[in-house]
Amino acid sequence: MEEWEKNDLGPNMYSLTKYINFHKVRLIDHQKIFINDELQRFDVSKPDEKKELDQYNEILNPISSVLYMLDNPKMEGKLLEYIKINKVSKDEYLGQIMVLFWKVYNSYTDWKQIQPSLINDYVYLNYYFKNYLQGIYFSMKALQLEEHSAYYDTIGEGYEKLNHWDLCFEWHEKAYNFELKTNDFSFSHVCNYTRSAIKINKLSEASDGINTLLEKFPNEDYSDILKDYEALSKGKD
Repeated sequence: MEEWEKNDLGPNMYSLTKYINFHKVRLIDHQKIFINDELQRFDVSKPDEKKELDQYNEILNPISSVLYMLDNPKMEGKLLEYIKINKVSKDEYLGQIMVLFWKVYNSYTDWKQIQPSLINDYVYLNYYFKNYLQGIYFSMKALQLEEHSAYYDTIGEGYEKLNHWDLCFEWHEKAYNFELKTNDFSFSHVCNYTRSAIKINKLSEASDGINTLLEKFPNEDYSDILKDYEALSKGKD
């Protein structure tokens, strides 16, 4: 029987958490948040709460919107202004978004009912807090629900943050090969694949990435990658 570990989170607030070992590190597998002994979840028997929960079935949802603003310099000011009005720090606010994720997660009887894109949003929240292995683990859960280059790429990003370049390339290569099959390329994914290939001196794979960038994204700027590729090519001569 799996055991839940109780942790106090503040006045009248606590969590019950199940952990898992991943890369020999103890990570969260499932967490329940309680306030005044009541599990935080949407009650789908109530139309208003079900309608609110349904928002999180969309790619653009309240959590992904926060992440978009966080990652967009032109929008981050609006996010920080909102946070200031609510008299919390940026980290405290994003911690609240983490709690919101688990509220959505625990609203379903089976976690596999959750949109994989929402799980990927949770991954980027973890990356913000430098919880890279936690994020990687949940990206792998997203892949269990849907094979998509975005989730392969997200895993690669996590390993890049950890400077595990062989694993970084391995997962970016999976994203690239997926997009080769679908002929639907993401500029950032191809850049990540090419950059990671260069980092571990894989000239042939880097050349494939450069050729794809030239063919599919002729108007985009990837001069930094091209410069590194040329240096690698000269070194191989």
